[in-house]
Amino acid sequence: MQRIESRVTPLASRSRQAVEAAGGQQTHDLMPIKSAAARLNVSEATIRRAFDAGDFPGLQIGRSYRVSRPFVEALLDEVRAGRRVVFEEFAAAWLARANRGAA
Repeated sequence: MQRIESRVTPLASRSRQAVEAAGGQQTHDLMPIKSAAARLNVSEATIRRAFDAGDFPGLQIGRSYRVSRPFVEALLDEVRAGRRVVFEEFAAAWLARANRGAA
């Protein structure tokens, strides 16, 4: 029996290659709630409440949540720039821009 070599790269290997190609940075646009909570120094429940209220862009599949990494980074960029950020106002503006871009 002849062995057929697979040309399909395993998903874990592709993910590792993507991270290495990006200089060790994650390249996907979604992150787990736990990671977002850690980046923002708030509880996972706080992120989940904002997500459930429609203030936090992301994805829910069953009981698994993923939130927008660009949203989290943009929020942190505003704070790093020395601006006072009211989360609900920032989220409303972000979502309005995102919805305009999708139309």
